Amino acid sequence: LPEGSIFAFQSQFQRGRRHRPVIAEMLPSGYQKLTDPSTGRPYYVNLVTGQTSWSPPAGAEAAPAPAAGGAGGVEERIDPSTGRTFYIDHVNKRTTWEDPRQPSASAAVPSEAHRPSLPRPAPASAVSGAKDDAELARELAAQWEAEDEAEREEVPRARTGGSAATAKPKAGKPKEWADDATCTNCFLTDVKFTMVQRKHHCRYCGQIFVSDVCRKTATIPGKGSEAVRVCDVCFDQLERGDPICICKQVSLLRSDSESDRQQGAKELANWASMDPQFAVPGVVTALQALGLTQLLTGLLRSSSATTQAAAANLLAKMLAYEEYREMLQDQPLLESLLSAVRSNDVKTKTTATSTLAAITSSVSGRSQLRAAGGLLVLLDVLLSAANEALQEACCLVLANLCEDGGEDWKQMLQAGAVFTLVQALSSSSVGLQEATLTLLAMLCSHSECREQLADSGALPFLSTLLGSPKRDVQRAALATCQQLCGSRRACDAMLEAGAASPLAAMLLSSSAGGTEVVSALLDCLAALSESGLAQAQRAVRNVGAVPHLIQLMNHPESRVARVATSLVSTLCPGDVHNAEQLFESGGLVLLADSLASRDERAQLQAASALSQLSSDPVQAAAIVDNGCLLPLLGLLEHTNQELKAYAAITFGNLCTGGCLSPAQLQHPTVLPHLVAMLSSSNALAKGPAATAIASMAADPTLRSSLYELGGLPGLAALLNSDAETSYHAVQAIAQFAADERYRHLLPEAGAVPPLAALLPSHLPHVQQCALSAVANLSFVHGAVGPLCASGALTHVGQMLFSPDARVQSMCLTTLCNLLHGSAGSAEALLQVGGHMALLTQLSSPSPDVQSQAAMALGHMCRSRSAVHALVQADAVPLLAQLLHSPHPAVQLQAVYALGVLAAEDEAAANAVQLAGAVAPLTTLLLSSSSPDVKRHLTLTLAHAARGNWRPVFNVGGFQALLDVLAVGTGAVQQDVSATIAALVEDVHQRRALLADMNSISAIVGLLSSPDEGTQQHAASALAALAEEASARETLYRLGTLSHIIRSLSAANSRAKDAPGADAPAASAARISMVRVVAAFAADPRYCDMLRITIQPLVAMVAQAGTKGVLPHAARALTSLSHSEPNRDALREAGAQRRMAELLLHAESGVQASAVQCVANLGVDATDAKAFMDAGWHLALIQLLSAPAVEVQGAAAAVLGNLSAVPEFRVALMADGALRPILELLQAAELPARTAATRALAIMSQQLMSPELAQDDPNAKLFVDSFFEANALPSLLQVLSDEPAANVDAHTSERQVVAILLLLQNLSAGNGLVRPRLVAGGAVEGLLRFLSHRADASRAEILDTAVSTLALLMLSASGLLRLEQGGGIPVLVKLLRSASPAAVAPAARAAGNLLREDPPPALVAAVAPALLHALGRTSAASSLDVLYALTNLFGVCPAALAGEAAGKVAAGLVRVSQEPEHEEALHAAVSLMSLLALQPHFRKALHDAGAVPALRPLAAGGWRGPSLLLGMLTAEAHLAANGRPQAQPAAHPAALPPPPRPLPHHPPAYALHADPHQAPPSPARTAGDASSSACLPPPPYATSPVAAYGHLGGGGGGPPPPPRGGGASSAAS
Repeated sequence: LPEGSIFAFQSQFQRGRRHRPVIAEMLPSGYQKLTDPSTGRPYYVNLVTGQTSWSPPAGAEAAPAPAAGGAGGVEERIDPSTGRTFYIDHVNKRTTWEDPRQPSASAAVPSEAHRPSLPRPAPASAVSGAKDDAELARELAAQWEAEDEAEREEVPRARTGGSAATAKPKAGKPKEWADDATCTNCFLTDVKFTMVQRKHHCRYCGQIFVSDVCRKTATIPGKGSEAVRVCDVCFDQLERGDPICICKQVSLLRSDSESDRQQGAKELANWASMDPQFAVPGVVTALQALGLTQLLTGLLRSSSATTQAAAANLLAKMLAYEEYREMLQDQPLLESLLSAVRSNDVKTKTTATSTLAAITSSVSGRSQLRAAGGLLVLLDVLLSAANEALQEACCLVLANLCEDGGEDWKQMLQAGAVFTLVQALSSSSVGLQEATLTLLAMLCSHSECREQLADSGALPFLSTLLGSPKRDVQRAALATCQQLCGSRRACDAMLEAGAASPLAAMLLSSSAGGTEVVSALLDCLAALSESGLAQAQRAVRNVGAVPHLIQLMNHPESRVARVATSLVSTLCPGDVHNAEQLFESGGLVLLADSLASRDERAQLQAASALSQLSSDPVQAAAIVDNGCLLPLLGLLEHTNQELKAYAAITFGNLCTGGCLSPAQLQHPTVLPHLVAMLSSSNALAKGPAATAIASMAADPTLRSSLYELGGLPGLAALLNSDAETSYHAVQAIAQFAADERYRHLLPEAGAVPPLAALLPSHLPHVQQCALSAVANLSFVHGAVGPLCASGALTHVGQMLFSPDARVQSMCLTTLCNLLHGSAGSAEALLQVGGHMALLTQLSSPSPDVQSQAAMALGHMCRSRSAVHALVQADAVPLLAQLLHSPHPAVQLQAVYALGVLAAEDEAAANAVQLAGAVAPLTTLLLSSSSPDVKRHLTLTLAHAARGNWRPVFNVGGFQALLDVLAVGTGAVQQDVSATIAALVEDVHQRRALLADMNSISAIVGLLSSPDEGTQQHAASALAALAEEASARETLYRLGTLSHIIRSLSAANSRAKDAPGADAPAASAARISMVRVVAAFAADPRYCDMLRITIQPLVAMVAQAGTKGVLPHAARALTSLSHSEPNRDALREAGAQRRMAELLLHAESGVQASAVQCVANLGVDATDAKAFMDAGWHLALIQLLSAPAVEVQGAAAAVLGNLSAVPEFRVALMADGALRPILELLQAAELPARTAATRALAIMSQQLMSPELAQDDPNAKLFVDSFFEANALPSLLQVLSDEPAANVDAHTSERQVVAILLLLQNLSAGNGLVRPRLVAGGAVEGLLRFLSHRADASRAEILDTAVSTLALLMLSASGLLRLEQGGGIPVLVKLLRSASPAAVAPAARAAGNLLREDPPPALVAAVAPALLHALGRTSAASSLDVLYALTNLFGVCPAALAGEAAGKVAAGLVRVSQEPEHEEALHAAVSLMSLLALQPHFRKALHDAGAVPALRPLAAGGWRGPSLLLGMLTAEAHLAANGRPQAQPAAHPAALPPPPRPLPHHPPAYALHADPHQAPPSPARTAGDASSSACLPPPPYATSPVAAYGHLGGGGGGPPPPPRGGGASSAAS
C-alpha cells in the first residue's frame, strides 16, 4: 500500500478490495493524520484548534512492527489504549480479545462495544525488532489476496470434480457469485463490512455474508463431494432438500432488473403453489429475515406491470398459508395492492385483486381495506372490467366484505353493482358464475337488493344456473334464490322466469346435498307456492316430486319434515295428478299416522292437509278408507284451537260428501260438529247449522256452550253469506251483542265489518238486527275503530232520518259512542248530512234526545271539518239556547258541545262569544255547586275565551275568575291569573277586588302553584294590589308578606346556585315579588318589618343578571333606608356600597333609587375617597340634572356632605363639577335650577367656613366662578319676583330656601364675600323679598332671609344699601312682627347696624321697635334683642332714657327670672350691669324688681349678679337714710361715659365684674357657622321640607344661622 493511504485503524483499498486493518503510527490525543489528495503528502490536523501541519506533532511515535506470528496463524498484540492483549487470526481474518488457540476460547467476534477496529500496536520499546507499518500492511495485503485467489479456484474445481492441480485455472470469480466490489453489507444480516467484519461468499447461493452467518460447510448436490462454505440459510435448505434456493431468488428480487425481479417472484410463487414445504418454519423465518415482505411492498409499487403482477401473485400464494398470513398481517401491503389494482395492466389488476381476496378472508384485512378506501376502488374495477378472471376476483373480495354485516352493501347498491353482476351471470366461466352468485346471495339478504335484482332481469339467468351441471354453481344459485324468496315481488318474478321447475328437479337429487340444501329447496318451493300456487303445482307435477315430498315428511330434521308436510298439504289439494300421487305413494297413511301421533305440530300439518284434501269427494272417501276418521274425531276435542278447526273442517267436508254413515253422524258431540260446520267450506251445510244455532242462541246457557265451542267466528263468517243464512247469523250475533259477557269478543270474532255491511240491507228485519248489534257493539272500545272503518257511521247517519223513534234512539246511541271513540270518522257523517239530522234533534221535545244529540255534536266537533260545517249550519246559537234548558243533563251536554266546538277553531270560539254563550256559562259557573260541573264549565269558558277572560269578568266579576282558578287546569290558571294581574293594574278594579278577602286569599294561594307562569301572574297581581295602602293591610293579615319573603329567598338561592338558569316565568315572578316587597317597604307601617329582606335585596343588587329585578330591589332598599332602625342593618349588609355602585347604572330609575338610598344612609368624610376612586361623584354631578327633584336633592345632599373633605372638594373642582352646577342655574326647568342652587348652598357651607384659610384656592375658585357666571342677579331675581301661577308652589319654595341658604353661607365665613354680595344687590334683593313675600313665607324661610340680611349689615356699605333700598321701615316692621323667627334675626341686623355711629334716623326708628320686641319675645328668643340693645346703649344711651328705661328694665328683669336660658341670662345681666352705672337706670331696675330677681342668681355663687345686687341695694339704702340721690341727666348727652370704649365689633354677651373669674361658656348652637368646620350631614327623607329643615323646612327644627353678635361676632 502507498504510505500516504494508511489511516488510523483502517484503510480503504482500491475498487473492489476489502477493508483491511492497518496499524497506524501513534499520534498524541487530539490529532489526526490525513493525506493531501493533490500531492499525496500526509498532513496532520489538530482537531481542537483546527490547525494543519506537514510535520508530525511532538510526541508522535512510529508504530512497532508486529511480533512473530504464533502457531496456527495467530498473532498476539497489545492494545496501547487499554493495555489489553488481543489476537490477530490471519486464517479467519479477524481479531479477538481471547486466544483462539485455547480450547475454551470463544470463536465469536467481540461485540462492537468492546471490539477495536484494529488494536493499536504496543510502543517500540515493548517489541524488539518490529517492522514498520508499511511493511506489515504489505505483508497482510499479499497474504489475504493469495487466500482470495484460492477461494476463487474452488468453484471450477468442484464443478469438474478434479483437484486444483488438474483444474484449468480460471481468471476471476464464478459468474453467479455476487461482486464483492459493490457489496458493502451482509446479504442476510445487513451488517456493514469492515476490516473486522469481512466478506465471505456462500458457495451455494453466491451471496456475500459476514462470518457469523457463513461459517458452516455442506456438500452441494451436483458440485462434488467436498464440503464447502455455505450461509446459514442455504445450509438449512440443503439439509431439508428444498428445491429452490431462497437467497438466489431474493437476490433476484433485490436486483435492479425487472426481468430478474419477475423471475425471482415467479420461482417463489411456483414453489409456494406446488410444495407445502414452502410454509415450514425454517423457510418462513428465512424469508422474513431476508426482508421478503418489504421487497414485495416495493415490487407492488414498481412501474412495470409485469413485476407488479408477479409480486401480487407471489403474495397471493403466500397468503394461502396461515404462517405467512400471520407474518404479513402487520405489513402495509394494502396501499401497494390498491395501487396495483388501479394499474392499466389486466393481469396485474387480476393478480392484485386475487391477493386482496386472500387478505380480506380475515376480519382485520377487511377493516384495513375499508380504511384504505379499497371498496370504491374495487367497485370501479368491477364496473369497468371486461376480464372474467378480474371480475371473479372482485366478486370474491366484495363477498368477503359483505360477511361483516356492515354498510358496504349500500355502496355496492348505489354504484349499480347488481346490474354488472347480472351481466356476469351469463358468463361461461364457472368460477365467475359461482363468485357472482355468492356475492348476490349475500347482497340479497337486504330487501333493497332483492328488489333491485328482481327488476334487473337476472332471474332467467338464475333459473338457468339452477339447472347447471356444476354442483357448486347450483348451490350458489340456490342460496341466491333462498334470499330472493324473502320478497313477494321477487317470488313473482322467479315464477315468471320458470324457477319453480329447476327447484323441483333439484329436490329429486337433494339427498346428496345434505340437510341445508334440502331445507333451502323446501323454503324456496314454499315461498313460490304462496306466490303462485298453480305454477308450483305444475312444476311439482311435471317432475313428479310428490313422492319425494312424502318421503321428506319422515325426515329426522323436524323443520324439514314440517315444511314438507306443509307443501304436501298445499300442493296436492286442487291438483288431481298430485293428489293421485299422494294416494299412490301412501301419503294418506302417513297423514293418518301423523294425526294419531303425540306431536302436535305434526298433527296440525296433517289436519291442515286433510282439511283441503277432504273437499274432494273421492279423496274424502279415501281419507275415511285409510283410517283417518277416528283420529279426526279425537281431534275435535283437542285443546289446540287451530288443530281443532282443521279437524272440524275436514269432518264437515266428510259429512257433506256423504262419506259418513248415519251411525257416525249420531256422535254425542253433535253441537260441536254444528259449530265446526259454520266454518266449513261447504255452503250447503252452513245454512241449516246457522238456523239451528240462531234458535239456540236465545238461551243464555246454550250461548255459553256455543261460545265455549268457538261458535262466534263461524257465525261472524256467515254474516257475509246469502240473505237467508246471513239473517239467521245476524240474529245469533245480535243475541251475543246484547250479552255483556260476549259483547267485547265480537270484534275479535270478525263480526264488525259484516254487521256494518248489513246496515243498508233492504230487508227491514235484517237491518234492525244489525243496528241493534252495532248499537250494543259501540259500547266496546275495541269495536269503535273497526265499525268506523267499515262505514257504519255513514249508514247510521242515513238511518237517523227514519221516522221510527226506536231506530232514532239506537242511531243516536251509536253515533255518540262511535264519535266519542273515533272523532276522525265524523267526515263520513258529514258526507251524508248526519250533522243536519243531529241539529234537527236539538229541537226535539224529549230531553234525552236533546242530550244525546248535543253529546254527538260535541264528539263530532273534535274534527275540524265538522266544526266548520256546524258553524256554517248555525249550530252555535242552537247549542247556546240549550244552556237555558231546565234540564241539567241537557245543559251539561250543551256545555260540552260548545267547549269542544270552541277548542278546535278560533272562528268557532268567536261564534260562541257572539252567540252570547259566555253569559249563561258564567252564570252556570257561579250557580253550580258541583266541582265536576264547574270544571266542565271552566274548560268550555277557557276554549271560548282563548286567554281573554275579560268577558267572563264583565259578567261574573272577580268571583267568576276565582271560581275558575279553583277548578281550572294549570294552563287555565295561568291565563286567568294573567287576566287578574292585568285587571288589578286599574286602580278602580283593584279597589273593587279589595272588598272581598276571599278573592285576595285565592290570589295569594296561586303563589304555591307548580306552574311558574301562574306564580308569575299571581305575583304580578299582588304587586299591583300592594300599591294600595288598604291592600297592603289585607295582604299583611293574610300572611302574604311572609310568603313573599320565603319565596323570594328560595328564588335567590336557586339563582345563586345556578346563575342564568331561571326560566322566563320564574324570573318574572321574582320581579313581581320584589315589587311587592318594594311596595310594602314604601309603607311606613311595614317598613321596619322588612328588615329580614335587606340581605336578599342587597344580594339581588349585587348579583349579575338581575336586570329586571334590579330597579325594584333598588327602590325597596331606598324605601327601607327612610327608617332609622333599618339604616344600621343596611349599612351592615353593605347596602351603601352596593347602592353607590348603582350610581353608574345605565337606567335612570336605578340611579335615582341609588342616590336617594345613599343620601338616606348618609355619607361622611371617610366615604369621600371611595367615591372619588370609583368615579361615583361624577354620576352624582350628572344626577343634579335628573328630572326628579328628589334625585336632584339627594345628589346635592351627598355631594355637600362629601365636600367636607378637602380632597373631595379639590377633586370636585378638578373634575369640573362647579361649572355644570352653575350652568344649571340657567336651566329652563325649575327642579334643575333648584337642585343646582342646593348643591351650591351645601358646597358653600363648607367652603365659607371660618376655619378655612382666607386664601383657600377652592373657596376662591368657588366665589370667582359664582360671580363670573353672573349667578347672583338671577338668584336675586327669583327672590324679587312673585312665583308664577303655573309653577308648583312647593318647588318654588324649595328654590327660595336654597337661594337664601346659599346667600347666607356666602355672607358668613370670613366675610370676604359680603362686599361683593352687597355690591351685587343682595341687600336690595333681600329687602324686596321681605317686603313682598315676608307675610306669605314660612317662619324658617323668613328667619334665613333676615339672618342673611343681618350678616350683610356687617359690611361697610351695608347700611348705605339698606337706606337706599328703603330697608329701615322693613327692618322696623320685622322687629314689630309677631313671629319670633323674624324678630330675632331682625334684631341681630339692627345690632350689627348699631355697632358704631349709626345715623340718628336709624336710632330713632329702631329703638322703639327693639323695646317693643324685648317686651314681647320670650327669654329664649331675646338674645338677639339684648345684643341690639347693648349696642344701642353703647352708641346712644339717651335712646334708652326716660320711659324707655322702664321698659328695658322690665324686659331685663323678666329675662333674668328664667335661669334655664343661660345665654339670654348672661346677656341680660351684662346689660343690667351697664345700665346700673347710671342712677336713673338703677332706679328703673329697682322699680322693675331686679333685686328679687337677682337674689337667686347671687345665691348661686355668680359674682356678676352679686355685684349688681350690691349696687342696687346700696342705692336703696342711701335713699332710705335720706341721702340725696343723684339727679338724672336732663338729656342723654349728660350721661356719664361708658366704663369702657365701644368695641369695633359687637361686644360679647357676658360682662363680668370680676376679671379674674372666667365667664361661663355660652352654649354653641348647632347652626353657628363658627361652631365647627362643617355642618353635620342633615338627615334625608323623601319630603323636601323634612330633608332640608336647615334650608327652611320643618321637622326637627333648623339650626340657627350664624349670628352677627354673641360668641361668634368676633369671628365675623
